[in-house]
Amino acid sequence: MEGSNKPDTSELNLPKENLTLDFIEQHLTFDERIWLSNMVRAYGEKQVLAMWPSYEVQINYVRNL
Repeated sequence: MEGSNKPDTSELNLPKENLTLDFIEQHLTFDERIWLSNMVRAYGEKQVLAMWPSYEVQINYVRNL
């Protein structure tokens, strides 16, 4: 769907430097964005960004099931 706001559900491989939550969210599905929001509420933005490499691996695993 050209011009769609639907994020790509292929494997994530986001740059590790200068990541922001806004940039990450652009690459997530609706359900993944809800999960991310819950993680930020529970642990804070700084901790979620620090843990992002691990979360990215987990998201990619689920996307490939």
